[in-house]
Amino acid sequence: MKKTNIDLCDKSWNPVTGCNQISPGCANCYALEVTNRKPKNMSIFVYT
Repeated sequence: MKKTNIDLCDKSWNPVTGCNQISPGCANCYALEVTNRKPKNMSIFVYT
């Protein structure tokens, strides 16, 4: 979970990750790069 500046909550979490490459437009999409930055096991904390 990540701290947020949203007034209605303290933290936010997005359970949806990854993508299905289904069109030629996917070649320039940022989602695959973002997904590969995250650890495969989300219970392991990675500090940068």
